[in-house]
Amino acid sequence: MRSETPPAERGLVAQAMFAEISVVDRENTEILRSALPPQGWFTDKTVATDAWLIAQHSFDRELQKVVLSRLEPAVRTGAVKGQEYAMLYDRLEMFQGRPQRYASQARCTGGAWRFADIESETEVDAKRAEIGWPETLNQTKTRLTIGAPC
Repeated sequence: MRSETPPAERGLVAQAMFAEISVVDRENTEILRSALPPQGWFTDKTVATDAWLIAQHSFDRELQKVVLSRLEPAVRTGAVKGQEYAMLYDRLEMFQGRPQRYASQARCTGGAWRFADIESETEVDAKRAEIGWPETLNQTKTRLTIGAPC
């Protein structure tokens, strides 16, 4: 049987961990800001994915908006994965107090993993299909262990 870490201890561990991660995220954000092409998005797929990861984890909402505006046309041409666009879109919406569209963001709420508010759960799979994200909402629920204790 697995022992459960008491919630107070989990909170302390999370605080310490995120304090360290935040420093790295801020440094990476500044690097991305200075490396961002004047227009469009990165053409090298590895660099593009790494840059997206930095933007996804940044606390700079203005930079995220710029990146999102550059990802959108790149999704249409297939240069960027639809899932990357969707995850950044949802994260921005969530942090601005609006419901997400693609159901990519979950939080620990009331002791269980739950999706942040969703515009329309019945339309998620269709919205994902529009941008080429093959994972269904049910697959995401399983992958993110929605409903499981956190």
